[in-house]
Amino acid sequence: MNVVLIEHDAAELLYPFTQTHCAWELRAGFYTIAERWKFTLQQCTIHVHSDRQSVESAYRARSEQSRSEYGSAPLLIIAANLLVAPSVMRQMHDYCVSVSDPVHFTCNGETVGVYLPEHNGQTDGIASIIEGISGHGLPTVQVQGHIVTRLWQILDRLEETVAWDAELVQSRVAKTASVHQTAVLDRSKGPIIIGDGATIGAFCIIQGPAVIGEQCNVKPHSHINTVVTGPQCRISGEIANTVFQAYSNKQHAGFIGHSYIGEWVNLGAGTTTSNLKNTYSHVRPEMPWGREDSQRVFLGSLVGDYCRTGIGTMLPTGGVYGACAAINNAGTAPRKCDAFSWDDKRYELDKALATIEIAMKRRGKVLTDEEQSLLVELSERNA
Repeated sequence: MNVVLIEHDAAELLYPFTQTHCAWELRAGFYTIAERWKFTLQQCTIHVHSDRQSVESAYRARSEQSRSEYGSAPLLIIAANLLVAPSVMRQMHDYCVSVSDPVHFTCNGETVGVYLPEHNGQTDGIASIIEGISGHGLPTVQVQGHIVTRLWQILDRLEETVAWDAELVQSRVAKTASVHQTAVLDRSKGPIIIGDGATIGAFCIIQGPAVIGEQCNVKPHSHINTVVTGPQCRISGEIANTVFQAYSNKQHAGFIGHSYIGEWVNLGAGTTTSNLKNTYSHVRPEMPWGREDSQRVFLGSLVGDYCRTGIGTMLPTGGVYGACAAINNAGTAPRKCDAFSWDDKRYELDKALATIEIAMKRRGKVLTDEEQSLLVELSERNA
């Protein structure tokens, strides 16, 4: 059986993450959504599909994953923004292989997937098939999970998703990880996963649930609480209820809380987020489509890929920063910055790309042609 993760129509509402990523790349726990499906259903081939071709092409180049044909095998098509436990994935698989007719999957009353035992091997029209299949009297199976429609909703699920992945990994502390003898790993409120090659410095306190990804470096005297980091992040200071997607730096003192930080972000020394309003009212981030009630009392910053902050930057409650934004003025930053902004000016594309290439080279990575094309397209849209 083939599994196809397909982006929902409103993927861009996961701003600013989906400016440069597909929804199945969301990191909630040790694995991204796509990685969790691949690791759980190893007997299946996991495919991905998005109508945003430039974003999907950048993903394929970055992950070195080529497009493959579905063939005639049955298809389980799943919304890429659906968070479900590995046990639910297995239940969905087992149910599908036990029936010979199409199946309609829902979560909290919304369609999240379909099973097609027969198909033409094409993705064209799949979205309309998913939308219309519930009206054909087909068996409907309700699954337990969470539909992620805004980026901050990931932060509500870290305790749950880290626990899922703690049951999947072979070792919660990799043999090649280095944990200083004075570090404290507090698992009283949730598991802690430390990936291959990660380093935990002296006198660090890590309170679970937490994930320290592969080749990450947690500097001495850091206090980490309910934090997920992807591969090759460098973090320090006080960090709580936050996701670092991958390859990002926060190497100095300062507090980051209830935030989602993209890839290749560099937070300058002393950068601090506010994650609570003085009135204790709901945080209303200023999204590209207008102010929105997050329904949350705690919300820090949503930071897109390749963003940089100067020393002493104060990020306001519910700050939203598009990809390649450079915030260099000391003091309180604006509530939002568009992609390719340099404070209140335009960040020239060639200079931004040059800086990105230098940063990636320091981690042994190269900006692919597809990623560069996506950034060019994004820059032109924000001109």
